Amino acid sequence: MRFQIDLLAPTTNTTNPLQIRVVLFSSDLLTRWTSITPFSLSADGAWHHAVFAIGSVDLTQVSGASSYSSVISNVGRFLVRYD
Repeated sequence: MRFQIDLLAPTTNTTNPLQIRVVLFSSDLLTRWTSITPFSLSADGAWHHAVFAIGSVDLTQVSGASSYSSVISNVGRFLVRYD
C-alpha cells in the first residue's frame, strides 16, 4: 500500500531538507503509527512528488495499543508532518 502526494518545498536560507513523514491515527485518536523512512524535501521552492509506503513493515507504532491491522482498517486521522 502506498500514499502519494505532491509537496511544494519552502524557500528558506537553510541547506537542511525537511524530513516529511506520514502519521496514521486510530479512530479514537489514541494510537499513532508513523513512517519509518522520511521523505527528504529540499528547500528549493520546487514541487516534489513524494511516495510513502504504508504497509505494516513501513510504519512504527509510536503511541497507543491498537494493532496496525486495526488502525489501517479504520483510520481516524491521516497527517503529513515534518520533523
